[in-house]
Amino acid sequence: MLKRLRLDEEQSPLHRREMERKEAAVIEMVFGSNDLLAEILLRVGSPAWFVRAAAVCTRWLHRASDPIILRRFRMLHPPRVLALRVASDLPVPLRQPGEFAAACRQAIATLSSSTVCDIRNGRMLVEILNPNPIGPPTFAVRNLLLPEGDRPFPSPPSKMCSIAERCSCDSRLLRLLNDGGDTDNDTSCLCLDLTYSFEMFGAGYSILRSGVWSAPRSVKTELPQTLVNSMVAQKLIVGNKVYVMTTLGYILGLDLATASFFKVQLPNEARSSRDAKFSCGLDSELCLVVAKGLHLRIWHGDGAGQWVVVDTIFVPEVCRHLTVRRWIPVPDHRGWVAPVKVLAVTDNAEFVIFELVASGSACCMQVSNRAVQKMPMESLQEYTGIVRPVTMPWPPIFPADKANQE
Repeated sequence: MLKRLRLDEEQSPLHRREMERKEAAVIEMVFGSNDLLAEILLRVGSPAWFVRAAAVCTRWLHRASDPIILRRFRMLHPPRVLALRVASDLPVPLRQPGEFAAACRQAIATLSSSTVCDIRNGRMLVEILNPNPIGPPTFAVRNLLLPEGDRPFPSPPSKMCSIAERCSCDSRLLRLLNDGGDTDNDTSCLCLDLTYSFEMFGAGYSILRSGVWSAPRSVKTELPQTLVNSMVAQKLIVGNKVYVMTTLGYILGLDLATASFFKVQLPNEARSSRDAKFSCGLDSELCLVVAKGLHLRIWHGDGAGQWVVVDTIFVPEVCRHLTVRRWIPVPDHRGWVAPVKVLAVTDNAEFVIFELVASGSACCMQVSNRAVQKMPMESLQEYTGIVRPVTMPWPPIFPADKANQE
């Protein structure tokens, strides 16, 4: 009898409303706290789920788009490397789990069908085939993962720099400048003409903003290294500065605002390395990755020559699951050969791509959790130029806040 009375009480409308009120209070206590909500968002595990969580309601969207939350999420879940570019028309895919597999396939398809000049945060600067063989090339901006048609791009100016020496070589770089949204600045671009000789290095440049190229500027400086080393040197744009790696123990910098060169001295350990790679860090810093024997060392620098070691990684330990049979390569006619070679580094040194020379294999490592994935080295061996990672766009594109639009 008592059991039946208790069951009738629990099924009464009053009792059900009371239970619903308590449940709502508990939910509000958890999800009503901005701190708890932030911790929940930071643990969703991937950028795709992060965007889905932001679509729950306006409050979740505002919390997810907070710059502090975005920075913390990126530290926990860096944008994944979808592919590598070892030439403008040769993308190398990486194996991807679940939700990233479709993005990887789309990126490979887009890269394979385009002559790519630059990729920045999911936007591609591509060269369009001109039906007139003697006409100037034309360019467009294209989305890497969401093809929406090409956006027109004004033709860059003609050659802007010359050293006027017999033994010289020229190259042109077109680089997207910022990660802006759907604005005129979305197509901001740097056109950089570089001229190399055995002793001199010249640069001429113009910047595209709001559909107009600026007046060209040019500058030159001494650079006593071989012509080949100058041509294949890694080049990086951070803010309004261009950085060029040299074999002389320093990075050569070009300040676009003042049209002047400057030097950034490398740390002592990196000055003799010909395979040191760098990338842009947070707040316009530089990240540098150097292989020393079987160790990878990661440095953060202020762009003025001050460097701090932030991480040291023992490669055999993070690659123990790959069953590498030999770590030390056979010496060649020049003597000792470095066992680890750094191929590429993503922004903020979140991923490092390196070669295990003795075994002829390449790996991609996520630095934060030491996760290492083996890569198709045979594709990389076909080309000896600079390897450029293609990552997922960041920050993510959130759904529109309809409440604020109405």
